[in-house]
Amino acid sequence: MTRRRRVFEAVHKSVGYGVLVLAAVTIIFGLLHANAPNWMWVVLVLWWVTLGALVVMMERRGMAVTSYHAIWGDDPAHPGNAQPTAVPNKDHLDHLHPH
Repeated sequence: MTRRRRVFEAVHKSVGYGVLVLAAVTIIFGLLHANAPNWMWVVLVLWWVTLGALVVMMERRGMAVTSYHAIWGDDPAHPGNAQPTAVPNKDHLDHLHPH
């Protein structure tokens, strides 16, 4: 994977997480502005906690796939696969590009 691609991946992921935070802040301000009932706050907090727990669970199980691996697969012929990866178990990538 080229340096340019690694920089793109880092910036793209960081900006994406930043947008998620801004969306959450916007939702909170909307609830405050609308004087939302308590059940809406409870439902949203439960939803966000559930999504967060799923993300942590999937990351720990090695189910997180970089966009490079999603596009090109885990074939050692690709230069990006010579780099260390955050994906501990790449067996689940086989369905992306069967050999």
